[in-house]
Amino acid sequence: MAKRPAPRKPTLIERYFQPAITAAQQILDDAGIPDVNHYVRLRADNTIKDDLPRQSAWRALKPKESAITGLHYAEHRHGKDSEQHYAARVVWEFRVLQRAIQDSSNMEFALYLVARLRELVSEWEMTPEMRREARRLQGLQESNLTRREQGDQLRAHLRALAADLRTKHKEASTAELARLIHNLSPSHDTETRLLSIDRIRHLIEGI
Repeated sequence: MAKRPAPRKPTLIERYFQPAITAAQQILDDAGIPDVNHYVRLRADNTIKDDLPRQSAWRALKPKESAITGLHYAEHRHGKDSEQHYAARVVWEFRVLQRAIQDSSNMEFALYLVARLRELVSEWEMTPEMRREARRLQGLQESNLTRREQGDQLRAHLRALAADLRTKHKEASTAELARLIHNLSPSHDTETRLLSIDRIRHLIEGI
């Protein structure tokens, strides 16, 4: 019998973020939030049930129901910028980073994710007033980006979402992934919500 490969040792980057990830996961566990990547059934009365099939979950939904991940349920149940919402975003971003680290062919993307996660953790630790000021400054910074740089950031963001959905919906076409990204984008992600499904499909081609 072939031996199983030894578990991968955490990188320095992963160890750096681990205290924040542990704290965030504890908040989600205490609030009863499903795994941030896991889809559950959101019923019309806003209760959830974990009974969806692993593949093509949206086909098992009844009228007025939707499939929702723990990431989006944290915002839906507790509100944008709540502790639970921030905790879910931190855990989700960390997992995207871990997958990028494992794909050593794209370290530039991994470094971009490191910077994004570090910024998110710092924002999470701020008071609401400090968060508003940080977003104002971020908006000024983003306004100085070239159109190409803004496009590169948007493409990286969408491809991270698509890569995450691909792990749950291996048989989904690129068009189906684009539709999921469009329909499941949280309310704060206005840039994604304003894109057409066809535009999202073009940006994630090859995932």
